[in-house]
Amino acid sequence: MAQGGLCNKKNTLLIRWGGWYAKFMKFLSFTWLLAFLLVPRSWSDSRLGLRFGVAQFEGTSQNETIRDARGSKTYVFAPDVSYLYAVDQKLMLGTGFDLYYSSGNLDLWGLRFFGRYYISGAAKPLLIKKELLEFKQMPKHNTYLGAEFRRYHYSLGTNPTQLGEYELEGQYYNISLMGGYELTINPIFNYSAELSYSPLTFSSTDDRIVARGLIVYFGINYFFSTL
Repeated sequence: MAQGGLCNKKNTLLIRWGGWYAKFMKFLSFTWLLAFLLVPRSWSDSRLGLRFGVAQFEGTSQNETIRDARGSKTYVFAPDVSYLYAVDQKLMLGTGFDLYYSSGNLDLWGLRFFGRYYISGAAKPLLIKKELLEFKQMPKHNTYLGAEFRRYHYSLGTNPTQLGEYELEGQYYNISLMGGYELTINPIFNYSAELSYSPLTFSSTDDRIVARGLIVYFGINYFFSTL
């Protein structure tokens, strides 16, 4: 009876955290959409990013972890698309979508919101003044640190488990930390590399299916304009 009580209490807490976090993500999505549509901005402060990642997910279930999801679940060439907006020279905000497809039994796709702080270089083109000339130019080397909220949707496919019944589809949430580097090629493009790790993962549809992720991204960013 004591064990059942603990499980019930734990499940109740997970449901409460899950409900709060789902509401927070909806609020964040709505706020970001309003800001994108209503706040005046220069297109030179915006960019699109296309990246491919190598990811490893580690099962972190509090109860029992499905066998095929624990250990090193690796995904290669996982696509990632993002929109980024530079608030000022040091702060960048963005949202993105990534997909992890496996030939096994655990497919993931994620929606995220993130912030970056540039510790060197700049988040957007700098205004350069030389005598009578004024122009904008991106620093060649740029490095940043950041954090993001992720919502992962999972699908277990046709061979979901060897341990019992599981929810075949659902979601869980991660809080991730990141560090990255950007190399400016020209006024329109730059290369990027990023390391992302999620130390916190919680609130799953089925609390046995949650995973921390370690992801290495390589990609390219397109600046809408430098004018």
